[in-house]
Amino acid sequence: MNLDVRAKPRRGIKRLSLGALSGLLAGYAAIAVAELVSAAVRPESGPVIAVGGAAIDRTPPGVKDWAIRHFGTNDKLVLQLGILAVLTVLALVLGAVAARWRVIGSVGVLAFGVVGALAATSRPDSTSVSDALPSVVGAVVGAALLYWLIGRLGTFHGAADEPGERSGTADTGAGAVADDAPVGGATSVAPQKQDSGWDRRGFILAATAAAAGSTGAGLAGRALNGSQGQNAVASRKDIVLPAPSSRAAAVPKGAALRIKDISP
Repeated sequence: MNLDVRAKPRRGIKRLSLGALSGLLAGYAAIAVAELVSAAVRPESGPVIAVGGAAIDRTPPGVKDWAIRHFGTNDKLVLQLGILAVLTVLALVLGAVAARWRVIGSVGVLAFGVVGALAATSRPDSTSVSDALPSVVGAVVGAALLYWLIGRLGTFHGAADEPGERSGTADTGAGAVADDAPVGGATSVAPQKQDSGWDRRGFILAATAAAAGSTGAGLAGRALNGSQGQNAVASRKDIVLPAPSSRAAAVPKGAALRIKDISP
């Protein structure tokens, strides 16, 4: 019995799992790089904020009221966390797809960059097409990283996949004797080949470097965007209204607007 036949499903599951991990790392890198680029454009152009704003604009009023009642001022935070959760699932799926079809998975990452770019440029406060840069640059980096990481997985094929490999059940003809048949009835098990092209240490190092680089980019982007927000608050506090040149007359006693549902 060829042991490699039973090993094939395990190799397939292993490749899909590592592909899903690669997709997760690619998605993380795309969001982190987009966050960093948005600091150079404007914080609101980031894909998560832009897609969240577009989703709010298209949400029925009843759903908005329900979210405000249940989450209060944290409704936008909950929405952004929901978007990140959806992106996580999609990144895992695209990574698994890329494990089988590398180009298709990478193109899928680019497609989500297009969605983020359209959401950013269609916002009412969008100033120019430069708002699409965070989503586009992030998607390109994520797609390239996914393509590269999947390439590090190699081919994951074994001895039975080699050209000209003979199966133990192959028909060799009546009375035929295999060249490598054991002598004297002794049984032997041929050593199985290692997964060709699979460099475990290389993949781990590549994945670790990608995660570290993405974390650094994301933290830098958050810090820069946070400093811009603090500067905006400080600038508003610096505004001092001038004293009026003349005081307004006092409101006469008993004055009322006489408008329904407005108290005097």
